[in-house]
Amino acid sequence: MTQSAELDALRGLVRLLVHDLRNPLGAVMTNLEFARGALVEKGALDVDVGEALADSQLGCEVLRLLLGNLEVLGSEANWPIFAQRFAMEPLCIEVLERHQARAHQVGVVLAYEASPITRPTNTDRRMLALVLDNLISNAIQHAPRGTTVTFSVREDRGRARVAVVDRGAAIAPELRSLALSASGQLGVARSVGTRYGRGAGLHAAKVVADRLGVELLLSGDGATSELAALVELEPV
Repeated sequence: MTQSAELDALRGLVRLLVHDLRNPLGAVMTNLEFARGALVEKGALDVDVGEALADSQLGCEVLRLLLGNLEVLGSEANWPIFAQRFAMEPLCIEVLERHQARAHQVGVVLAYEASPITRPTNTDRRMLALVLDNLISNAIQHAPRGTTVTFSVREDRGRARVAVVDRGAAIAPELRSLALSASGQLGVARSVGTRYGRGAGLHAAKVVADRLGVELLLSGDGATSELAALVELEPV
């Protein structure tokens, strides 16, 4: 078998593993929610059990994100795009709510700011959500306890600018390309300020963004970091 064929087989195996892992993960998430609801209905959900269930559900959400990244990183960057027309703000709110519990768990406030966007976008909604999930997850991971992470969306010259600002150290300009690369998530590169995220989050976000035609911008200075995605809106 050639090296190329072996690589294709490995990618196929990774996709299969992701599929196989999603099924039991979905069952665990459903059963945790059912258990919480049943205990609440019976008045038997004490504080310790509630915290245990909440921690388990948060762990499942982390695994869900990691599997999404693994699916992307285990595939060539030419997977099909299932484009649809949708408004940006409902997607942003959906992503925001998914991360509120995690932010609360680590002592970070997750705030939302939005300006009206009157035009929809036309892209793969699930994959764009994965980009935004990774940006927020990175900000929550690096924000100091007791600080606020601000998630915002506004129109910017025909594009929706979705930005996450936190008080963790910004990535230096000379390291921003490295931070979005696979090598930037490994070894020595992680120790020089590339803001490693769980599941190689910034690199996965970059791979998906490039496929969708979304521009990623890393900016900020000193103790303030901004991670932004610029998403094309439909013309007037």
